[in-house]
Amino acid sequence: MDQWWLPLALGVLATLTVYMYVSRKHLLVYVERHKALPARSWILRADPDPEVERWRRRRLLVTGLLLALVILQLVTFFT
Repeated sequence: MDQWWLPLALGVLATLTVYMYVSRKHLLVYVERHKALPARSWILRADPDPEVERWRRRRLLVTGLLLALVILQLVTFFT
């Protein structure tokens, strides 16, 4: 059986799990510090609070990794 897609699918699921944790932590820290939800521009603008910025950068990193894995999965699926 040709199961080339299995490692990619497991990678996507593992990254999605990490993304959910990091996103939740970022939102919890942001709301704790600012008493509001982040604006839609959170992805473009740095936060002055170092703790919030630390979690924002982790969230951006995991978002990029997840996007790259999903694109790789789609490319290998359709070719």
